[in-house]
Order: sequence, then C-alpha cells, then structure tokens
Amino acid sequence: EIVVKTPLYRAVITNKGGKIKSWRLANYNDNHGRLLELVPQGSIALGKSILELEFADKELTKHANTSLYEADRSELILSDTVPEATLRLSYIDPSGLKVTKALTFHAQNYNLDLELELENLFHSARTFDYQLNLIYGSHHHDKRNTYDKLSVSWLMDNELEQEDPPKPSAPLIQQGNISWAALQDNYFAAAFIPRAVTSQTQEKTLSLKALSLSLASPPVELAVGAKVRHAFGLYLGPQEQKKLAALGVGLEKMIDYGWFTFVAKPLVGVLRFLYRYCRNYGVAIILLTLLVKLLLHPLTKVSFKSMQEMQKIQPKMTSLREKYKKDPQQLNKEIMELYRKHNVNPMMGCLPMVLQIPVFFALYKVFLISIELRHAPFFLWVTDLSTAETGWLGLWQTPANLFGYAVPGWLELRLIVLIMGATMWLQQKMMPAGDPSQAKMMGIFMPLFFTVICWNMPTGLVLYFLVNNLLSIMQQYNVNKKAPEPKAVTVSRK
Repeated sequence: EIVVKTPLYRAVITNKGGKIKSWRLANYNDNHGRLLELVPQGSIALGKSILELEFADKELTKHANTSLYEADRSELILSDTVPEATLRLSYIDPSGLKVTKALTFHAQNYNLDLELELENLFHSARTFDYQLNLIYGSHHHDKRNTYDKLSVSWLMDNELEQEDPPKPSAPLIQQGNISWAALQDNYFAAAFIPRAVTSQTQEKTLSLKALSLSLASPPVELAVGAKVRHAFGLYLGPQEQKKLAALGVGLEKMIDYGWFTFVAKPLVGVLRFLYRYCRNYGVAIILLTLLVKLLLHPLTKVSFKSMQEMQKIQPKMTSLREKYKKDPQQLNKEIMELYRKHNVNPMMGCLPMVLQIPVFFALYKVFLISIELRHAPFFLWVTDLSTAETGWLGLWQTPANLFGYAVPGWLELRLIVLIMGATMWLQQKMMPAGDPSQAKMMGIFMPLFFTVICWNMPTGLVLYFLVNNLLSIMQQYNVNKKAPEPKAVTVSRK
C-alpha cells in the first residue's frame, strides 16, 4: 500500500492491480463523525475498483488487475511547499503488454492526473482496446435525508445531462465529445475527465452500495515496441464551486440548481458573504430572509393596502353575488366594474407571494445541494440545516429514539416546523377579512398544508419560512395599526 497525504485528503493506492483502495477526505465527516470515505470499502473484492482496466481479453484483464505492479515510491506527502508529486506504477504481462500508470496528485485540489501507457513487447503487432473503471460509494448517505440520491451526469458537446442510474439490464451508453462524466450525490462526486480520445461512457449498477462508470478507448493497433499514451483527470471530492471550476473543464456545471439557477447562485453568494461575518449559517439564513423581505417591502406594502381596499368593498361583493347568483356572466361584469370604480386590483394582494415562488424553489435547491450547508449547525438540537429537523424526541441522540427504539420521522416532534405552521396561521388571522370561504381556506388549510409539506424538508428552508412569517406578521401589525378604520361601502336595500 502506498499512502498519499495532502491537506485535503488521505489516499491509499494498492500495487495489486495499481488501483485506488481508499480516498478519505480530511475536512468532511460522515454521519458517524468519521472522516468521509469516498471509495466503497470491499469494492475490490466485489470485482470493481477505481482505475481498474478491462480489456477484451478476459485473461489479460485478470492479470492486469490482480498482479503486483512495481511502484517507484512507498509514500507521498504533499503540502504548500510540495504542491504535487507523481507515483509511477508499472507491470509487464506474460502476453507481452507493459502497462504503466503515472498518477500525479495535487495538494490544493481533489483531482489527480493519470497518464496510462500501453507498450507492446510481444513479437508481433497487436490491437488493444480497454475500459477504465470508476466507482463511487453511497455508504456515507444519511438515510434520514430522503432527498439525497445518486445520479450520473456528463457534459457532452458543452451540454449538461443528468439521469438517475439505469438498471443493470439496461446500461446507459453515451457516445460523443465528452468533456467529463461523473457519479454524484447531493454533495460529493467522482468524475472522469478524458484528455485523450475516448469513444463512450458506460454506467451501470455494481451493487446496492456502489456504482461504476467506464471510459472506453477506441481500438489501438500497436506495432512491436510501440507505445500509446492516454491522459485522464480524476476528481474525488466535494462539489465545491471553486475547486471544480479550477480544473477548467466545466466540471462546476454538475452543481445544477435547476430552472431558478439565476436566483439560486446570487442567494448562495449572499449566504457565503454573510457567513464570513456571523460564522453561523442559521444566522446567515435569518439575515438573508431579512434582506429579501426588505427588497420586497414596497410591493408588500402595496399588497396590504390592496387587501384593505378589498375588505371595504366586501359587503358590495356579497350583495352582487346574491343578486346575480343565477347569472355568472353578469356577475363577473358587475364585479369588474366594482373593481374599476374603487380602483382595486385583487391580483396585487398575491404579488409578493408570486415573487417569493422563485426564491422558494431556488432556496430549496440551495439547501439540498450546497456543500456549505451540509452538516451546518444552527443551535441546540439543530445540528444540520441541510436535512429535516431531528426533533425533540431525538434531542439527546441522532437518529431519534424512544426507549431504545428508532422513532419514524413522522412521529418526531419537529418544533421549528410546528412554530412555522403556527406563525402562518397567525399571519392569516391578521389579514383583512375577505370572502369567508377563502378566509377559511387560507386560515386553516394553508398553514396545515405547509406544515405537512415542510415536515421532511431541510431545516434551513423551514427556518427561512419561519423568519419570513414573523417579519410578515410585524409588517401586517404595523399596517393595521396605522390604517384608519375601514368605511364599508353602503349597500342599498332597495
């Protein structure tokens, strides 16, 4: 075993097959508090491993992956003063093929450069083709986070493609100008970066705990004594924007916030900026909510005034509904005329909520896949803003337990979610009275609906909702306090 130590990770390379046996991140822990391991342990015994070679000749494949390679080093220690170093592994097969793997490690990033050299020492020309394997483990996943899942992604012709892993019986085949191909979950990834001609990527299920991805070379004909070299990049680490972008191949595109990327990226930037000063992402979320609320305050003020105007004309609305209950078309005309006469726009009451929709979906993706928020604590029992709240039943232990038995998430007392639902109910109660049926729906159904929806959502998103509700209550109280007593529209009884 050859140990590679850097400030970012500790890797173990085995000379049996020249493969990566371990890749343990120095700055990230798994859900048990241990340093995070990105290589599924026992994967070599299962028959798949990182940097494993597969040839068309099965006997050659067996020898190339089980024989002992000669290593030119026994240990590599990298630092700021030693920013990179190369490990060279070589093996000569009885069939006359010499395989050399040159692995260059870097101190300040999670990537390594691989130069694979094949040399024909046989007494006649031969044709070789091979696949280079990459695997990725899911053993570090938090089962309580139902939103964390594995996927395969690739950049082909500068277009990002992402899919769930296909079934073993239907492997995914892609051919074309592939810039990179990766196996990823919400926060970490293993990616191949072909720097030489490759014809396809193939991804398939290895086991319930690991996935494999292969880069295949086109057939190479080697004369006697001839050599061929192919270069690859390999990334094993967190989905950190700067680290991925530094590789210069568009690998940062794997961090995909979806339709509202244009909103999500600025929000992430603001969160990072606020965190520099408060050093707590929970506090940063509170400050971000306040900033968003300040930006929308003028529209919110107009919205509240619009709802007050709607309250004033409510008696007339009731009268019109009674008068034209058998003539819906005429009723609509009369209502529109009433709006025009009193200069009321019912849509203005919904405008702030409509503008919040992109922010909501953007923040949902931010809390779901931003590595900065993984295992980010807030206070007391809130130890991870990226997952659902553990709950008071699990205050002293995670996952939650009661008398030694695991407590299902739906049974946990998630205090922040419940407070969020209560503040939404209070906010609706403070709104100007309108249509009784709508008021009942908004006052009871909506708080209950959002409480259920948010029960298993990331705690950071629930915290955003809670603070947003509290600020809305303060705004509504201020508007109600300053507003004059509403003068209802007189309804004629003639």
